[in-house]
Amino acid sequence: GTVIGGDASGEHIGVAPNATLYAGAVLTEDDGTSGKTSNIYNGMEWAVEKDADILSMSLGGSGIDNGDIEPIRNARQAGTIPVVAIGNDGEGTHGSPGDVYGSIAVGASDDSDEIASFSGGDTVSKSEWNDPPNDWPSSYVVPDVSAPGSYVVSALPTRTPADWGPKWGTSMATPHVSG
Repeated sequence: GTVIGGDASGEHIGVAPNATLYAGAVLTEDDGTSGKTSNIYNGMEWAVEKDADILSMSLGGSGIDNGDIEPIRNARQAGTIPVVAIGNDGEGTHGSPGDVYGSIAVGASDDSDEIASFSGGDTVSKSEWNDPPNDWPSSYVVPDVSAPGSYVVSALPTRTPADWGPKWGTSMATPHVSG
């Protein structure tokens, strides 16, 4: 809803209504709130194989995950830009794969154009990673950009196309940047 949206509800939602959207289910457990890491990596590979311009991911775990480096770098090398939510644990936190250097990490802003209190943000040190790539800087700040993520009107996960309402989180900001 936030990327391509539409106006079936009577209110226009979505930032890129003419975009082509591929949807890949990678969080298929616990009513779509969790999943296997291998499913996420397979989904990333699938998007690259589809020649997607943008790989939008509103998912992640807290802190560093060295396994995320290779799939993010592979996507970038293939010309697919990974745009990833940084997490909702507040200032001084970051989540992977958004904290992988080379991701476009996305934080959330509120309706006053301030950084939302829940939005992750931190300085990541290269030394936190096990054997990081040589071309990474010694430290870098995440997120790279912030976008609306507080009470964003979007489609709700129901079977009726006209259902819409407010949502919040860096997972709402990420599709704004992807769109």
